[in-house]
Amino acid sequence: MKLRLTEDELLSRWRLRRAIEPLRSDVTIEMILPDDGTVRPDDRYRAEMRDWYLNLLDTAEESHLEWEEIADRVRLKTNGDGTATIDLPEECRRVGTVRLSTWDTDVGLTDAESETARRQLSAYTRAGQRHPVVIRRGMRLYIYGTGSGGGPIFLTSLTAVTEKAGTEDDPMIIDERDLATIDTDNDEMT
Repeated sequence: MKLRLTEDELLSRWRLRRAIEPLRSDVTIEMILPDDGTVRPDDRYRAEMRDWYLNLLDTAEESHLEWEEIADRVRLKTNGDGTATIDLPEECRRVGTVRLSTWDTDVGLTDAESETARRQLSAYTRAGQRHPVVIRRGMRLYIYGTGSGGGPIFLTSLTAVTEKAGTEDDPMIIDERDLATIDTDNDEMT
């Protein structure tokens, strides 16, 4: 089951799983760190949560993630030689599939270090419209085999996993099974 959680709701679950839920709500705990001054424990837990959440978006099983359509948030730049690029939005963590108007199917990503990716460097060995190739390097997609057919080429679909702000309007979407990956080792309890 997919949960839609604000940052505060995830913090509550985080503390519960880490066995650090306070017994009294009228007490504030502060830690004194020699080099950093006074820090509230929740600041540390929020930083840990963020690291965990971003790692989850990057590494979780695809079926555990919420894939969304982001084609309307990006721009396809065609190069006239059967290639194109797309600059991804900064909140994009993973790309699922890409589809152009000239293709008959959705295309997944090709490993940027693969032999197929290396073949795209030459116009003579580059992919064509029937077997297009999409490669991600950093925050840019490189598309080979856009085709032409004389008509316009436009992006019809781009699925991705994006980072959420953790607010009421933009909750983090987390598969309930992944909550079990929260480290329950609480070194502060020892």
